[in-house]
Amino acid sequence: MKEEVSTSVRVSVKDELKSWASVAAKSSKPTDSAVRKSVQKAVNSAMESDARSRNLILYGVRDTQAGEDLPSMVNEILQEVICPVPEVMGTNRIGVQKEGSNRPIKVTLFHTENVRSVLSRARKLRTAESPTVDFSKIYIAPDRSKEERITHQRLVAEMKKLAEAKPTQHHTIRNGRVISFDKDS
Repeated sequence: MKEEVSTSVRVSVKDELKSWASVAAKSSKPTDSAVRKSVQKAVNSAMESDARSRNLILYGVRDTQAGEDLPSMVNEILQEVICPVPEVMGTNRIGVQKEGSNRPIKVTLFHTENVRSVLSRARKLRTAESPTVDFSKIYIAPDRSKEERITHQRLVAEMKKLAEAKPTQHHTIRNGRVISFDKDS
């Protein structure tokens, strides 16, 4: 009798271990798939970020009719910002054309360093003068993903509220935060 109970217990334990092992094996396969999807998403995000790092977006450039010469318009704007003008790989309007509004221009440069240097000197457009172009209404921004644009819009709204509440301070966005300091310093 004792031997029968012992055998029965061994068989039950063996069966339970087999079923536990099969459950663990089945549940690990989706985990591998989830890990694979997560890695693929991270790689795609890194590739998209790398591609965006060579792009600039120009806002406020008047949208003319078909046949506009975007490369020469972009070169004229970039000449006001940086000299020598970095080599442009491509330009195109983005978005849907609407009456009374200007579509942004996406400018692709060959090197990320050129994008950084243009962005660091973009404020020069505010004071630039030209008989043909109103540079004071043109803004140069980095190419941002949809999530980054939403975050940046939220930060700009927060900065504007702070500017109204504390007009004696200067407010700016750095590293995803609004920073305030006295205008005197």
